[in-house]
Amino acid sequence: MHGVARGKRHFPITQKQNKTKGGRGIDLSVCHPSLTMSSGARVRANGSSGSPGLSLHVEEDHHHVLHHILRGVGAKRIPLSGNAILHLDSHPDLLLPRSLSPEATADRRSLLSEVSIENWILPTAYMGVVDRVVWVRPPWSSQIREGEHLFQVGVERGSGRVRTTCLEPYFVSEGVSCHRADMEEEGAKDVRLLVVTSDDEDIARKVHYSDDTNSTK
Repeated sequence: MHGVARGKRHFPITQKQNKTKGGRGIDLSVCHPSLTMSSGARVRANGSSGSPGLSLHVEEDHHHVLHHILRGVGAKRIPLSGNAILHLDSHPDLLLPRSLSPEATADRRSLLSEVSIENWILPTAYMGVVDRVVWVRPPWSSQIREGEHLFQVGVERGSGRVRTTCLEPYFVSEGVSCHRADMEEEGAKDVRLLVVTSDDEDIARKVHYSDDTNSTK
């Protein structure tokens, strides 16, 4: 499975080893401004020569993906905003570090020291880099209800910590959510999360995102 790059930009596909039911599997995360999956995409290994394509990074720990995404943004290989992440995993990895402050997201080293395997995706939403996430899960994963979820990521009044307004039990049980009325309007970012199951016969249509017709804003 390959992500298709638009133009001459390179977008990282990160392949991660992941324990899944029945043994070890492969977890792929793709960061791209619009998602179009195609077997005809050009993929090149990181640092290799050849025609422009997708930068490929292999990582063991999930949150190490963030390093490559931030480097891609800094090198202007990934746009500063409007990106989507395609996440194939038995776990959502969509929590937030409980102590995450807006100041920490502004400093790369501070952010990388705060995130861990289960909470590296939504900080990119608060930064404005990502506004769409597609989580493709196996049939036995049920942490978040299937379907589309629209919410915000921003700073909670009072605590000053980065939180999400999504009130799914997955977020509430970990203490990283708040009501929209309790979130500061300034700096809050809209997020569109699509949860689909890997055995869904209509998965290709659901995962396909169009720049012209899909937006979180």
